[in-house]
Order: sequence, then structure tokens, then C-alpha cells
Amino acid sequence: MSISCADNLHRFYQICGILPIQLCINFKANQSKKLRRYSIFLLWCLSTSIFSVFYERDLFLNSKKSNVGETVDFIQLVLMRMSSIIIISEAFLTRQHLINYFNNLHDVDELMMKINVKMNFQAEQSQNFIKIFIILLLYSIFESFCLVTYKYRNRTDLLIYWISYMPFLFFSCIRYLQLMNLIIIIKRRIDIVNEKLKQITFIHQHSMENLQHLRMICYKLSIMSQMINLSFGLSTLINLANDFITITLNSYFTFVAFQNLKFKSIIKIIEIIFWSLPHCMNIIALATVCQLTLLSTNRTAMFLHRINFNLSKKQHSIFMSHFNLQLLQQKIQFHAFGFFNIDFTLLFAIAATVTTYLVILIQFHLSEKYKGTEMTFT
Repeated sequence: MSISCADNLHRFYQICGILPIQLCINFKANQSKKLRRYSIFLLWCLSTSIFSVFYERDLFLNSKKSNVGETVDFIQLVLMRMSSIIIISEAFLTRQHLINYFNNLHDVDELMMKINVKMNFQAEQSQNFIKIFIILLLYSIFESFCLVTYKYRNRTDLLIYWISYMPFLFFSCIRYLQLMNLIIIIKRRIDIVNEKLKQITFIHQHSMENLQHLRMICYKLSIMSQMINLSFGLSTLINLANDFITITLNSYFTFVAFQNLKFKSIIKIIEIIFWSLPHCMNIIALATVCQLTLLSTNRTAMFLHRINFNLSKKQHSIFMSHFNLQLLQQKIQFHAFGFFNIDFTLLFAIAATVTTYLVILIQFHLSEKYKGTEMTFT
């Protein structure tokens, strides 16, 4: 029942405050008073950081000169800190849904053993921990490049700003990685179900038992996907909104930098690209994981339809009908707090919306520029 019973990945999530539950040796989940208190402490610290940002802004905002870019950066910093509070609050308030997720996962792995498949969840999570560490290291390289360029340009204000911004950016990325990790767990088990269904060509007594276990596994996996939506919906919506705003504004600032192309402008453009990369990677990775999981779910119904059975046996016919209805009514899909589904259609929607807003911002920029030119001539 102690924290040491959990693997490194879950300890890492617990330190970040986004997994305020206890995992036993068999990875069944329980409540934890210590972790609840720790989450409340983190919320207090993050709430303090929201108010402190208004005192910090004099360090990276030039009060003597009105600069739209600096004001936008300040707003982004406030939004990132607010999103961190929302993430911790959501993890704290929806911890029972996460407990249900892991308890259903434990049931799924027990059912897997009945169809002669042994799932090594601890080894699976240890591998994921290494992958997450590599991804965070990659993010660190991107952001370190920004720090080096700010230092090179003698922009102490931007250097201080970026040091204030980075921890909350990493926190947002960790929440994304936690969500993707839980979705991948579901996908791997769906793939195993598909492999087992592929091996069944005709229903007999032994295969009927396996089909019953597979049906229960699909039911449990659909519940797990619902628990993910309930546990991560709001934070996913906020993180996607922050990423969208950052990508849109950075695209606009890239256009502005291209208008006066000098060596410093080229460095600034590279800075903006490296700033935007983690935000783009978050959206693309999440949409890809969700899309691949949906494709695996669709294959389940396809493999089920290929199974032959004796129509004269009513029991088999009723079972197959119920299994088909279950797959149809209890679909595994992921959404952002019910606002939109997360799959490849989200990427197309974001690309179209960013382009639309970018065109509007460029039109405003050019109109202001031409007005200034006319004023000069008059």
C-alpha cells in the first residue's frame, strides 16, 4: 500500500501532483490522505504564483514602452499558470475516476489471463517512463535553445520571462504524456482482443468461452475510456486552447519578423519555431494516439463480423447480436470536456482555424502599417 509499491512512472506523476491516488502491488488503486494533502499544498503554491506574476512582470515588461508582443507574452504566462491550477484541481477532484480506471484495468488483465495472455503492467509502465523521460529531454533541448539565444541577444527580460514560463510548459506537457500513456494502455489491450478475435473462425464451446471473456474485456475498456474523459476532459480542453493561442500568435510574430529580414530577425524566427515545437508536438501526438486507438476499436467490429456460427443455435446468434450492439453503443472515443472529439479531424480543424485567425491578424497589421505610411506622406 506504500508509494514504493508503485513504479517509477507513477511516483513521478505523484510528485507532480497529477496522480493523487495510491497503487498497490497488484496495481489496484486506493485513496491516499497524504497525496490529497500534497495536492492541496501544490494548489496553494500555484495560487500564490498567479498573484506573484503581477509583481514579476516588471522584470520582463518594459513599462516605458508599449509593446503588444510583451503584453501577449504576459497574458500567456498567466494562462499557463492558471492551466496548472486547473490540472491539479481536476486531478484532485476526479481521483475517484482514476481509481475506477485502474481497478477496471486490473480486472481486464485478470480476464486476459483467462484467454492465456499475461500482461506485465509494471514492465509496460517502466518502458513508458523511459519514453517519457526521452520526450521531456527533447523538450528541454528545444527550450534551452531559446534560453541560449536570449542570452546571446542580451535580452535579460526575455530570459527571466522564459525561466518563469518553462516550468508551467513542462507541467502541461507532463499532463499530456499522462493522458497519452493511459490511452496507449487501452490501445494495447484492444490490439490483443483483435488478435484473439482474428484467431476465431467458428464458434464452438471453447471459443464461446473466449468470446465471453473478450466481450467483458471490451466492456471494461469502454468504461476505462469514459473514466479518462471524466478525469482529463477539462485540462485537455484548457491545454489545447493554450497551444492553439500560442501557435496562432507565434505564426503571426513569425510573419512580422519576416518583413524585416536581418540576422537578428532570423534568430528570432528560429526562437519562435523552437518555442512552438512543444505545443505542436503535444497536439499532433495526442491526436495520433487517439486516432490509432479508434482505428483499433473499428477493427474489433470488423474481426467480429468475420466469425462464423451455427444459425440454428439461438444462444450463439443472440450472443453475437449483443456483442455487436455493445461495440456499437459503447464506443471507445476521447473528447475534450464534450466540446469536440480528439482525433485527426482535430488537427484539420486547428490548422484551418489558425490559418483563419492568422489572415485576420495579418490584415490588421498591414492596415495599421499602411495607415502609418499615409500619415507620414501627409
